[in-house]
Amino acid sequence: MVSTTTPTLEGRRITAYHGIVVGEAILGANVFRDLFAGITDIIGGRSGAYEKSLQEARGIAIREMEQKGAGMGGNAVVGVDLDYEVIGKDSGMLMVSASGTAVTVE
Repeated sequence: MVSTTTPTLEGRRITAYHGIVVGEAILGANVFRDLFAGITDIIGGRSGAYEKSLQEARGIAIREMEQKGAGMGGNAVVGVDLDYEVIGKDSGMLMVSASGTAVTVE
């Protein structure tokens, strides 16, 4: 399955459009990870724990989107858009959403 943010795949012709597909991942924040991320922010540097969580959520959302595209008969997803949101009463959850159009390409 090929996924791209562009509306077409260079050198390949789209022969069918199957519709919009969406994949979502929601991950809970960890209290200890938040504490260490805060310390990292104070002393400088990058928060590896948060980066790993973002990568994991993004991967889940993209895989789910691609699986739905394949289920609709597509072999590619074009026009992919990734959105990130912090949700929950105390902003304790991270949601990543991947959306695009499932297509068949030659």
